[in-house]
Amino acid sequence: MRYTTLKALCKRIGFELKSLRLLLIAPLIFVHLLLPLASYMLSRKHPDEYLSYIIMLSMLIIPVSSIMWGLFILKENVEGKGNELLYIGNNKIKLLDFLIPFVLFFLTVIVHFSIYIYFTHAMLLELIRLMGICFLYFGATYLLVFLTKSTSLSLMTLIIYTIIAFLFSNSPNNFILYMNLTPFEAEQITSNTIPQIILGTAFTFGGLMLNKRFHRFN
Repeated sequence: MRYTTLKALCKRIGFELKSLRLLLIAPLIFVHLLLPLASYMLSRKHPDEYLSYIIMLSMLIIPVSSIMWGLFILKENVEGKGNELLYIGNNKIKLLDFLIPFVLFFLTVIVHFSIYIYFTHAMLLELIRLMGICFLYFGATYLLVFLTKSTSLSLMTLIIYTIIAFLFSNSPNNFILYMNLTPFEAEQITSNTIPQIILGTAFTFGGLMLNKRFHRFN
């Protein structure tokens, strides 16, 4: 990618993020304010369990939050009136429009978790666990948006999936129903994180194929 093209892409995504307004702030509030606050409130009777609540709520909140910026940006591309103008020339593929906001948001998660890691090095493995889960959500979202042609339906599907993972996960090695409060071990990177990345990549590739064939203009 040429420097001028990359610069134009970053500038465009900057404008797209800015146009989200309150929707830009909402996921940040969920992750960086409500998550630690809720963990503190839940652990008031058992302060030693604070990090356990952080882990539990992180797996509930962060994966969905990590795709919200990109999802809101894709909404205009998929459902907006006159969206055919957004597919002119070399702008047909929207993968980077979704990927860059995802990466930017997850960087804020890394900064957030660096505080926990400073006090408890085991939280580094929890951050790695989240990376795999979030990338799975990334790929699934990109696929769902161009499969359903609806960002609302895609978001609802992901929320339902998160609830199912929370209610029915019963094994620390289940990378599909990933929600488990058992401390994440280095060995589980092979059994959980890598399969999640592979599946997320497959979903992303499927979304890319559908994106190339997208012709629903309003």
